Amino acid sequence: MVTVPEFDMRRHVTSRLDFLRSRRMMVLGVAAVMVYLLVLSQLGLWRSWTLRELRNDLRAQKLELSAEVVELDVRRRLLESDTLYIENIARTEYQLSRPDEIIYELDDGTDDKSP
Repeated sequence: MVTVPEFDMRRHVTSRLDFLRSRRMMVLGVAAVMVYLLVLSQLGLWRSWTLRELRNDLRAQKLELSAEVVELDVRRRLLESDTLYIENIARTEYQLSRPDEIIYELDDGTDDKSP
């Protein structure tokens, strides 16, 4: 006589639930690794966004510095060649005057006091 193994429903359901739990944990683990790689790592979105912002800030700073270089180059050329420019700077920034020259300061009509 051939004996048929008895089918145990509880054991079958338990093994199926264990399989589903392990599969769910594996999917969650893979998802966690993907989130880390895409968002938080050196190659992630956050790093990419911060580097893009830094690049834009550096480009703006480069433009400002380029404008300052041009302005300073113009000023250097004027200081090398234009005596009236040099005299104007000496008079305005350093309050220099020629010998026997009297400087009068005129009021420009604006009062510091408000009525």
